[in-house]
Amino acid sequence: MPATNARLQEGRYRINSETGHESSDTVYDAYDTVDELNVVVKEISGKISKVSTLSQRENANNAFAETANLLTQIEHPSLLGVRGHFSELGRQYLVLESAEGEAAR
Repeated sequence: MPATNARLQEGRYRINSETGHESSDTVYDAYDTVDELNVVVKEISGKISKVSTLSQRENANNAFAETANLLTQIEHPSLLGVRGHFSELGRQYLVLESAEGEAAR
């Protein structure tokens, strides 16, 4: 779990705050230092154990990348767009558009 002000993907994403949890995933408000805009970074919890083989980890990373690439193609006004994805420190992340405005109640 990244700390506030932590930087991910070689400094591109600066974590501002943890905003919540969705099941076992963690969601962060972040700043994209390359595109200079606010984003949401979602840490996806893996289903692979720490004793998995290299091949199992590679297969899981490839499956995540394929799914994330499909998600980047989906556009709908009711959904946050997926801007990208990356894996770092054995964890997988989705980068989403930031939701501006008030939360629905």
